[in-house]
Amino acid sequence: SYIEEGYEMERSIDGVIFQKMNSLSKNSYYFADNVTDNVAYFYRVRAYANTGYSEYSYTIKVESYKDNESKNKSCFIATAVYGTPFHPHIDLLRDFRDRVLIRFDAGKAFVNIYYKYSPAIADIVGKSLILRFFCLLFILPLVYVIKFPLIAVLAFVFASGFYLKGFILKRF
Repeated sequence: SYIEEGYEMERSIDGVIFQKMNSLSKNSYYFADNVTDNVAYFYRVRAYANTGYSEYSYTIKVESYKDNESKNKSCFIATAVYGTPFHPHIDLLRDFRDRVLIRFDAGKAFVNIYYKYSPAIADIVGKSLILRFFCLLFILPLVYVIKFPLIAVLAFVFASGFYLKGFILKRF
């Protein structure tokens, strides 16, 4: 039986030759790295146990940005929920933050409040399976609305039609 004891993180600048960076405990759900501005890095991870190593995870590409501070910030709560900063939904949420939210004053205000309070919330969420589940119930619809906005709008219009139909039938 394979029960992981921890994880090894590896980094590359070309996506081919990787170097071991750090070993992480099995309860780790995020990792911070010191990077050079405006450089792309590739990361992969694998679990280890007394019986050996797992296969490597998918390799992900991360780009650092100096000109936009928010691009270097993590999605703390989503990382705690998914148990890794490398989940594709987290990339989608970061992209939405960087391309949509920070373009508007209300979005900037939300992002600033999020980064003020979310690290403490993420610490609590990351330690509780039930809180991770309930946060996931909130995050998944958000992810799919961002990923499939046309379907979300059509579903809203369809649901509104049923509501209005029921409302009209009750009145007349």
